[in-house]
Amino acid sequence: MEDNIYILIHKKLKGEDLNSEELKEFKYWHRTNEKDFLQMQINWDALGKLKPKLSLNTETTWDEILIKANNKGGKVKKFNFHTFLKLAAAILLIGLVTYVLVDLNKYQVITSDEVGNKAYLLPDASSVWLNDNSKIKFVKGFASSGREVSLEGEAFFEVKRDISKPFSVLSSSIKVEVLGTKFNLLANSNKPMVELMLVEGKVSFENTENKEKLILLPGERLIFNRETSSATKIQNKDLNTMAWKEQKLVFRNTPIQNVIEDLERYFKQNITVKNDKLFNCSFTSTFDNPELEEVLEILKYTMNLKISRQDDSIEISGTGCK
Repeated sequence: MEDNIYILIHKKLKGEDLNSEELKEFKYWHRTNEKDFLQMQINWDALGKLKPKLSLNTETTWDEILIKANNKGGKVKKFNFHTFLKLAAAILLIGLVTYVLVDLNKYQVITSDEVGNKAYLLPDASSVWLNDNSKIKFVKGFASSGREVSLEGEAFFEVKRDISKPFSVLSSSIKVEVLGTKFNLLANSNKPMVELMLVEGKVSFENTENKEKLILLPGERLIFNRETSSATKIQNKDLNTMAWKEQKLVFRNTPIQNVIEDLERYFKQNITVKNDKLFNCSFTSTFDNPELEEVLEILKYTMNLKISRQDDSIEISGTGCK
């Protein structure tokens, strides 16, 4: 029976029918080896899923497991099922590692550390700028059916128009699709809020969870909450949405609360206002290639403020405005 059971197991895993004698023999073995067979099915299914991605030959793989699981070169003396399970798991692990290596070789990953604040040319001649701590991933050369990029962080895209191949940017729960346009997308997978701002052209924003879509026109800004699946579309009035890319801060009679928000985002600092009357004030100035010390000094002397700093935290106080 031990010499024949592995053939019956193989046939069952492949979904082949057993004749009455074979079925009787298999059932006899299965009564005391149900858990072992279940693990074999799990490994077999996993190997089968890898097959189209790795040109994996499950027939050959099975034969290799059988040969190694026996004492001598394929001659069945005593079939050890625990040995089988270990070998099957090992071959599955090799397959998974190979798949990861194939995946890494298939995709190109670009990080902000590699690019800095400058354009990176994509395979279709589109350009992308990456903000700090951001990265994109795409199939090398792009797929024949389209142009698809996954984003973690913030990036500005200038997409070359190609009607036959839409350009898509994917992040957790969202998809932005265009033909040719300029837009900025902020999408961190560990944060609920996503922001999309369109500069030129037209884009489609899709919530991939419920398939709802919104169209944005130039000058419009979309704020999406992943936790509530709610999207709000507004006219963009923030002069500093692109400050990280342009290396420029612009304030034109801007309320102090908005000034603070822009400074926190640009310099990655926490700023606390001690007197609520300061929120009645506004500020006007322009900074090219701004430095934090320079901006704080201008604020201090133009608005008669007191500013104290500790590590990454800034405290602002003053008499405020009526």
